[in-house]
Amino acid sequence: QVAKMKNGQLILLRHGQSIWNVTSKGTKARFTGWADVGLTTQGQMQAHAAGRAIWNHFDKIDCALCSLLGRAKTTLDLLWQDQTMDERNDSKNTTRIRSWRLNERHYGALVGLSKVDAEEIYPNLSSYRHGWDVKPPPMDADQRLEWSRQFHCQSLTLVQANNRRMKMLERTRSYINDRIPASESLKDTCDRVLPLWKMAMAPRLSRGETLLVVAHANTIKAMLYFLDPQIVNQQSFNKLKIPSAVPLVYEFNKEDISNDKTEIPGGVYVVPPSGKIAENDNDDLRYKLNGTWLKTNEIEETQFCSPEGEENLEHEIA
Repeated sequence: QVAKMKNGQLILLRHGQSIWNVTSKGTKARFTGWADVGLTTQGQMQAHAAGRAIWNHFDKIDCALCSLLGRAKTTLDLLWQDQTMDERNDSKNTTRIRSWRLNERHYGALVGLSKVDAEEIYPNLSSYRHGWDVKPPPMDADQRLEWSRQFHCQSLTLVQANNRRMKMLERTRSYINDRIPASESLKDTCDRVLPLWKMAMAPRLSRGETLLVVAHANTIKAMLYFLDPQIVNQQSFNKLKIPSAVPLVYEFNKEDISNDKTEIPGGVYVVPPSGKIAENDNDDLRYKLNGTWLKTNEIEETQFCSPEGEENLEHEIA
């Protein structure tokens, strides 16, 4: 008798709070995009809390993916420290992938500005932020040239398996290549993420592997746009808030067992969770998704560093 293949599982995790995410007295959260800023102390605590929640639910991660940006890489490294010694031995067999396709949305000229400052300079800020196919003003040419020399702005996808040296899966010539944007719309961000999903994620999930993706608010929403299209669409994209360092778990099957005939790129189907909150029970889109949030008391306690941050949804600006 052939053993039944286990379902693939996908853990989506936004990085811990970054320096530019902070909203407190005298400090305004800034548009970060591809700027390579580090985690705050609070963000490091969030990463550890997420790690403990993940390792309490999963014995093994077959493949871990993250962006080229340091705040995602640091979050992944920190949560990895919360494995037990036995789990650390198993993690030597974990494939690791870093890709520019998981970088945050490129905010162009908005990078480094607070929402208040950006509104004073750009009266159309709302359309730049929320318009599906509207790009923010492009980044200054001198700034682009400076970024062209930095690792996190290269169009690279790198893979490391069995603790061997990193190998290159994808590379274009340089940052100034037309393939790399001076700014991105929401649609551009979704289009950038999709090839990585088809190339590196969907095939593994179809084999029953467990994947961990540490990325950013808009690139996680870009994946949800394909995985949960009944909830995340062009109209609702910006209504969905992705909190820092709270794991969101999806389960996949090679067969459609939900009977909703929702097509997902890559030949896999989402297995709806049991006990899903009915649409009329909660207006928060997070709880209508077909994924499950892994929340613990520790995660709840580390979500916001100040009353001002909680009041102003500091995680809103990515």
